[in-house]
Amino acid sequence: MPARGSSQGARSVCHTLGANVPPPRSGLAAESQGWALSVADALGRRLGSWRFGWGSSRVSAGARSGAAKGRSPGSAAATDMSSLVKEDLQKKLFHPQGQRLQEFIEIECSAPDRFYLCAAVTKGEEVEISVVKHLRIGLDEKYDITERWFLKDLEMIDGKEADTDNPYFDMHFEKIYSWEAYSCASKYAFARTLNKLNYMYLKKDLKFVNFDIAYINDDSIWSSNNGDCLVLMRICFYASNLLCLSLCPMP
Repeated sequence: MPARGSSQGARSVCHTLGANVPPPRSGLAAESQGWALSVADALGRRLGSWRFGWGSSRVSAGARSGAAKGRSPGSAAATDMSSLVKEDLQKKLFHPQGQRLQEFIEIECSAPDRFYLCAAVTKGEEVEISVVKHLRIGLDEKYDITERWFLKDLEMIDGKEADTDNPYFDMHFEKIYSWEAYSCASKYAFARTLNKLNYMYLKKDLKFVNFDIAYINDDSIWSSNNGDCLVLMRICFYASNLLCLSLCPMP
């Protein structure tokens, strides 16, 4: 099974590869670059959940300190593939059980097979969270549920570090399950879906810790219908400040 609970604390379910990060720049250049990366971070999260879904890129914690690394930006092909997988999951796995798939993200695992973390609504309007294993048998795609929980039993979601962009998060049921999402944006997309489903069906006190709450709440400017224009306005404002800063003579 891809998930392991631990009463002693969160354990990493999947392995992740490290990366060498160059030392941060100092002085005015580092400050300017920090502003730029903060802007890129905001835009990346917004576009990641709005346009690219689970195939989006992330700006890492190392990038915030002056060195960029991470996956390449999501493309239209990745978006189309994500939609096709979601449709296939609904058709072959969730619809026969009378469930409606609301969100899924790919999770990184050391196993050769692909795994998805899914949120679906049952016939009885209960919200179910499941881990789905994606198998390819010949030319056919097959999906098996390996773990499942109910949202009502979820006590807390821990995003690990709110001030860095990382794909790691823990879900606290009776045990703690640790995950690595495909990207930081997909982690936020899944957390936002759980928050929305909790509001629609449970209205319980579901705790989100170590998340930037502005990207979790649907009523924030980052996720509302009018939020896109506001985000772009803020991006332009920051960009103009950076331009002015870069043109100022050094003391």
